[in-house]
Amino acid sequence: MALAIQPHPDPVVQQKLEWFQDQKLGLLMHWGTYSQWGVVESWSICPEDEDWTKRRGPHAGSYTEYLRAYEDLKSTFNPLKFDPAAWADAARGAGMRYVVFTTKHHDGFCLFDTQLTDYKVTYPGCPFSQDPRANVAKEVFAAFRREGLGTGAYFSKADWHCPDYWWPYFPPFDRNVNYDITRYPAKWEAFKRFTRGQIQELMRDYGPMDILWLDVNGAAIYGTRAVAPYKEDRLCYTRSPQGTISAILLASAEESGRPASLLIPSFAPRPGQSVRLLGVDEPLRWEPAGTGCRVFVPESVRATPPCRHAWAFQLAVG
Repeated sequence: MALAIQPHPDPVVQQKLEWFQDQKLGLLMHWGTYSQWGVVESWSICPEDEDWTKRRGPHAGSYTEYLRAYEDLKSTFNPLKFDPAAWADAARGAGMRYVVFTTKHHDGFCLFDTQLTDYKVTYPGCPFSQDPRANVAKEVFAAFRREGLGTGAYFSKADWHCPDYWWPYFPPFDRNVNYDITRYPAKWEAFKRFTRGQIQELMRDYGPMDILWLDVNGAAIYGTRAVAPYKEDRLCYTRSPQGTISAILLASAEESGRPASLLIPSFAPRPGQSVRLLGVDEPLRWEPAGTGCRVFVPESVRATPPCRHAWAFQLAVG
């Protein structure tokens, strides 16, 4: 049976996707208070044991002391040589067609004048707040638009400073929310309102935005392309250059449990190949189902899933 492939129904989305595929080269830029220490953005305050989360410097021996010192970097952030016009000119000269600028990384510090938190560059406790260029994101977007380049806002949905994400009642255990959202739904709803509010600020108050970059699962997103049929129910599809399909299952607000099996209607692995769930070491059992496959998720994985909100299943199909 032939599979009917349909593009995304929204003509505005179609137009923007077509525009983006013509851009090819752009600048994705992380910059923030952490730049004063010369460390990777945000990750050194994440309590995971990875190469990119290692703490260094005089505060490294104590997580609590390090976090306090890291968050206090806002009190010394004063980039007087900030020159977004020079950045935009250099980007255009290098052949770049757009910028994606970090309005907020996982640490929660905002480089835009949000009205929903004081942890921002325009707060009086930050010395750069007195500078007329203090609304950094607005300055960056304006400079790149003057050069005729596209603009995109990188925005981290995770916010390790927000008490409705990393609740101070519990210690953080990893990069994820540190409480059970099914036991504390009001707190989770408060975080969702906060996040939506900040996104609305960026989309409303910072000029025409070509790209909204929401940082999510990396392996199923970076270096991949959306692939037809793009979306089936709560499954979204991407393909890597090596032919690996990622079927990303988005959690439903109505779900009371995690599925024991999942139908992937449009794709199946090659014979002899496995299905893997990102964040889980062991391959998953699967069987053919029409033009696709059915994947079985063991109880051990359902009890302690790698992520609460999205699961990325990978299939080697070509």
